[in-house]
Amino acid sequence: MLKTKSQIVPVDELLQELKGNIFPYWMKKMVDEEHGGFYGKRDGHDKLVKDAPKAIILNTRILWTFSYAARTFSEPSCLKIADRAYHYILDHFLDKVNGGVYWTVDFEGRPFQTKKQVYAQAFAIYALTEYYLATNDRASLDEAAVSRACASSSAPRRPRQASMAAAAMPMPTIASALRVRASAW
Repeated sequence: MLKTKSQIVPVDELLQELKGNIFPYWMKKMVDEEHGGFYGKRDGHDKLVKDAPKAIILNTRILWTFSYAARTFSEPSCLKIADRAYHYILDHFLDKVNGGVYWTVDFEGRPFQTKKQVYAQAFAIYALTEYYLATNDRASLDEAAVSRACASSSAPRRPRQASMAAAAMPMPTIASALRVRASAW
């Protein structure tokens, strides 16, 4: 269905909603002061579920969003949340033996679902590269490279009937991902 001009929400209203409601919600209601990082769940009535597992997808989305916001809006409070997400991911989701990130950790930060999902590794790569753009912290790129290697090694192999060109196509390098991201701005 096509929208008329009167139905389009102006950018300033969207930014006001983002800065006035969405960011503060995550900053005030989702930060887990007791166990670190961010709570894993609020129910449909906005009731906190303190003992819910914490998922890498949520944590990388938080890292990407607040890194981007810190860089775009020059908001120190957003950088503080991005830093929290970054350090929690490194301290609890990162598999320090085999590389890559776990799918979930329990509410106290211990590995819970440890299977390596390519989807999760991709989210980690995007979030860590955005954090690098916000902070110039080279270590975040190194961690992104580890997730990339893990994603490459854990990706399901294609059957012989699949296109050999597609099967042999490497994942983009971190450097090319950064060039693409930088050129988009």
